Amino acid sequence: MTRRCLFFACIVTALFAVGSRRSRGAEPFTPPPIESFDGSSWAGATLLKTTQGELKKMFKTGRGVGPNSTELSQPKNAPSKVYALFTGKRKEDTLACFLVVYAASADWKPVETSLGGPGVVRYASGRTDDWRAEAYPTRGIVAQLLTQGGESRVAAALLTTPAQAEALANGLSKHPTEISAQKPRTAADDVAGFGTVTVNFSSKGVGFDEQKERETLETMIKQRSPKSPLQFSPSSAGTYKLDISTEGNTKTGYSISITCDIAATTTEGELSGNHFTTIRVPGLDSAKTSLDAGGIGYSIQVLSAMKTAEGQIQKELKSRKPPTPEQARLDWIVSRAFSFAGK
Repeated sequence: MTRRCLFFACIVTALFAVGSRRSRGAEPFTPPPIESFDGSSWAGATLLKTTQGELKKMFKTGRGVGPNSTELSQPKNAPSKVYALFTGKRKEDTLACFLVVYAASADWKPVETSLGGPGVVRYASGRTDDWRAEAYPTRGIVAQLLTQGGESRVAAALLTTPAQAEALANGLSKHPTEISAQKPRTAADDVAGFGTVTVNFSSKGVGFDEQKERETLETMIKQRSPKSPLQFSPSSAGTYKLDISTEGNTKTGYSISITCDIAATTTEGELSGNHFTTIRVPGLDSAKTSLDAGGIGYSIQVLSAMKTAEGQIQKELKSRKPPTPEQARLDWIVSRAFSFAGK
């Protein structure tokens, strides 16, 4: 049976693949050069003065990078995404900063020249690749720079108040910090396995073939999509246990209790997921209680219990996966942007 894996979208996907929710009656945003930001105003908006309601009347907006933020929507294939972050979620809350994120890093040299030369260079702790912050405190600009092919490239930039830019620069190291090399991941690192499948099935008053039902469920559990992060492997020490009991009669209906308990093994230890539910199935459904026969109430609840327990493991497995250097970089600057705004 084909399974859909429940994965969260990474931050980068959210920034460049999510559809925009357009504001009516406003114009698409055309970003001015970031060097035109003067520490207070940019694109006709002023920090700590322009309100969220006012900005959304000025430009079409879309989904932000988190609470109290919005995208300033541009035409498709624009070289960057621009986000406005506010001091709160109300329409009267004011603009705290802008965050510019480039789809592909852009040449920084022309901007640096326009700003009068290199800024204050600082380094963050916990870097997973070679990037640096270059701050212009008097202008309120903090850029996240990479060195590629001997050239400085900007990955993202914050446009904030001079005080905030200075505080950010002062909180970073003047000297290059250690770059933590990530352990290369293999396909096996992203899979949770189980080698033992146990289906305990008992029915009272239902009157269908328990052995057939047990075999059907065992086959379903073992036969999984190759894309599923949860896989059956006879050599695995993990276990998948499904307990189902039914009781009732055709007149009053049936009580169904379902427990799904999974203990899957990974290269980094064991993960567990479990779910229990009890439901009532009307008597009219009694003739189709079997999963094979397509009984609606029974089928939905069994599959739901399995999906819930498996989803817990999939979520935990994904959370163990370290971010890519690009994601880690983006996480850093997004978190700094939110430190300037309300959360």
